[in-house]
Amino acid sequence: MYEELDISLAGDESVSMLKKQVHELAVKDLRPISLQLDKMHPQEVVEKGSPYYEAHRKIKQMGLHRMYTRKEYGGLESTPDEIHVVLEEVAWASMGFGGGLGVDMCCMAIIMLANDIMGGSLDEMVNDILTPWVEDEEGKYHGCIPWLEPEHGSDIILACHLPDEQIAGFGLRAPVKMEKEGDYWVFNGMKAPWTTSGPTATHGAVIVNAPPHESISDATLAFVPFDLEGVRKGPALDKLGMRDEPQGEIIFDNVRVPKEYVIMIPGLWKSLGGSILAQLNSGMGALYTGLARAAFEEALKYARERVQGGKPLIEHDTVKMRLADMFMRVEACRSYSRAAFSYSFQKIFKDIELEFPKGVCYACKVFCTQQALEVASEAIQIHGGYGISKDSVVEKLFRDARMGLIMDGCNRMLTLTAGWSVDESYSLE
Repeated sequence: MYEELDISLAGDESVSMLKKQVHELAVKDLRPISLQLDKMHPQEVVEKGSPYYEAHRKIKQMGLHRMYTRKEYGGLESTPDEIHVVLEEVAWASMGFGGGLGVDMCCMAIIMLANDIMGGSLDEMVNDILTPWVEDEEGKYHGCIPWLEPEHGSDIILACHLPDEQIAGFGLRAPVKMEKEGDYWVFNGMKAPWTTSGPTATHGAVIVNAPPHESISDATLAFVPFDLEGVRKGPALDKLGMRDEPQGEIIFDNVRVPKEYVIMIPGLWKSLGGSILAQLNSGMGALYTGLARAAFEEALKYARERVQGGKPLIEHDTVKMRLADMFMRVEACRSYSRAAFSYSFQKIFKDIELEFPKGVCYACKVFCTQQALEVASEAIQIHGGYGISKDSVVEKLFRDARMGLIMDGCNRMLTLTAGWSVDESYSLE
């Protein structure tokens, strides 16, 4: 277990106990299940009886899914530092489970946020979707955030930051569209096969294009139970990394969604979408801090045990230097991601302020995922031939790390958007 450098957290017994409890879950249950799922066919992972569901059930039994949710809704109303600690520990065991927990928490937190924006008028959504999810301790409910579509991905990030007149010519017309029909909105279209938790989720915070369907500016937000008639799931994606958390397409075929589950506010997508992405990106920083730490600790353990040149690897100065470099990267990730996570959490969920400089959060995701990949790569190098074996933990960590440069926004696109934000908001006075 790492030494806490933040003095205020180091002296907080509740945070220390939370960290210890989640780490015990990570060691005993989450990592072993993660390694087992990594070797399974993607479709086996999502089948009934898969160990996948046991892992998420244990996460729910600890109440970790309630951390974002305020006490008035039955949640824990955890601090951003507490949530960050949990995300890091879960991702230390499994980047997949960390990502699954992240989208599950965020999906339902969006309902809470939307209810705040709408002045507390979303009673049906809160009672029908949020409350049963909060009370769940058996893994009956799991949320996801199907925002992207096969035709486009990270370009949606740019759309959140462009003037409406530019978006109109940007070529972004969300394929999932809705049309009014009495007290329902009828959904048609397909969400991308890289929707995290898509094959196993029971609900989704869906971005859908509303009439007149002219551009992404017409998009709005809906919360869709996936047991509605006409919702279908595609096969689980066979992918490079994060194989312990399934991804897959979600198809809407004349799905009648009650109007109470759709939030119709002009321009909502640009402000809310960019804000949620900022929170997800800073959360990705926390998750990839956990992955980077896992890779560093595997390398440190191996270097202490492996004898080369007549002495343990760690007694070679060059290996010490490489481990020190990995350690610095992990600590930098933790410090940056904690700050970015707390900043976006305060703006979005406390101040209910959706218009704020988001570049710091986009850059956080870029920095932490790139550092995690560097650390995981170095961990393989220190392991040598053992590091490239499929039985090696660092081999899995390396594949999971590579996923981070694409998930929740391609790093190149996020860097560009962060640059816009810096230019607009950074004062030299």
